[in-house]
Amino acid sequence: MTEPRHRTYGDDADDLLNQFPGLDRAELLKTVVALTLMERQFGNKRKERAACDLLNLVQAEAIKQLAKAGTIPPSPQLDKALAVLQP
Repeated sequence: MTEPRHRTYGDDADDLLNQFPGLDRAELLKTVVALTLMERQFGNKRKERAACDLLNLVQAEAIKQLAKAGTIPPSPQLDKALAVLQP
């Protein structure tokens, strides 16, 4: 007997985004990143720090996905960069 699959935060994110049929996820991500960049520039110190943290996570996830897809080859420098970008 197989054990039930545990839900992940990715599953929860899909559920939330699926509530909006026809949503362009790439456009949504671009808007969120743009708003975060604006918070980084014009927000108070707390908002600026939170914006930097979110942007670092976005970059780290993009690099991980590109490496997983084989678009960029794995390297010690890549591993070091990812370690720095992780919270």
